[in-house]
Amino acid sequence: MILNEKASGKSLVEVSFMDTLPEFPLPPDTTNQDVQPVPPATTAGSPADLMFDDPPHGTIILNEPDNVVTEIHFDPETNQYYKVRRVGDRIIGRPQYISFEEYLQYDMDRGLQRYWREK
Repeated sequence: MILNEKASGKSLVEVSFMDTLPEFPLPPDTTNQDVQPVPPATTAGSPADLMFDDPPHGTIILNEPDNVVTEIHFDPETNQYYKVRRVGDRIIGRPQYISFEEYLQYDMDRGLQRYWREK
């Protein structure tokens, strides 16, 4: 509801928001078609079936900024590792749980990167 002041400035008039909108005639629904559900896939495809044939052109891959730090923590209750990305004291994104094998691969990749940077 909007309160409008009259030209004299002495009284207020209540105006509904719907009263201020012009009316537009809507065309009738002419589809009158039954909506058919999409049938489920008959074969169990692999994730490769969902990939595009051509890779996208013009993509840019950027490295993480220097102020984004990735930390790995071990949760003894679930017996899993999880990755946390931080900017300063603030956690960005959701923690990502990883298996022990993924942790070993991550640790090896990080060690190789450190080795080649020092060399």
